[in-house]
Amino acid sequence: MFIVSVKPKKKTVIIVSAIVAAVILLIIGITVLSTAPANANGEKGSYSLEVDGNAGRIEFLEQFGWKTSGKATKTEKITIPSEFNEVYTSYNELQKQQGLDLTKYSGEECTKYTYKILNYDSNSKIVANLLVLDKKVIGGDISETKKDGFMQTFYKNK
Repeated sequence: MFIVSVKPKKKTVIIVSAIVAAVILLIIGITVLSTAPANANGEKGSYSLEVDGNAGRIEFLEQFGWKTSGKATKTEKITIPSEFNEVYTSYNELQKQQGLDLTKYSGEECTKYTYKILNYDSNSKIVANLLVLDKKVIGGDISETKKDGFMQTFYKNK
């Protein structure tokens, strides 16, 4: 049996350790960036925010189990206010419950798409509202259209 003893120089040990640490940090950084999809982390899980056209918006709603009429019943341009009043502050709290935050889009113009929901257990008219900017959902809700109707996150309440 042979035993070899090597005594490296202190400077060599420091350089090699620094290189190893840099490589490990680089690998971790690449892994995190390459696996980070455009998701929103809601309190009940994650979902994709990317939507491309009507089919993409329908797929977005289907992630939550919603069935729609197939076409938006209403499309309109809206501007997220630069300063939120009480109504927008309350609406943004609903957005935060599903991992979204409209304050990032203050002053931006987006498109609001409204879809009729077909599979909500109610005799009332229920719609999904999607706020879309650059092919990405930035906000929205499921709501009852009657006066004093409810408004909830995209998640089914079951």
